[in-house]
Amino acid sequence: MVRKKPAAEPIKKDVPVYPISVAAKLLDVHPRTLRIYEDAELIKPERKGNRRLYSANDITWIGCLRKMIH
Repeated sequence: MVRKKPAAEPIKKDVPVYPISVAAKLLDVHPRTLRIYEDAELIKPERKGNRRLYSANDITWIGCLRKMIH
């Protein structure tokens, strides 16, 4: 009997998985920009200890936010 591997489930859009460096690259901004937005309470990334983690929904929101700001 051959066991099939379970199909990998796609990552849900609300699950925070991207560290600040990856989020910044996806958004084409400096990581400091994301920290400034957080200080201004425009965004609130999930925290795991010292690490900020962003979800796909966060990335979409920050992209919209940047369009409104600029």
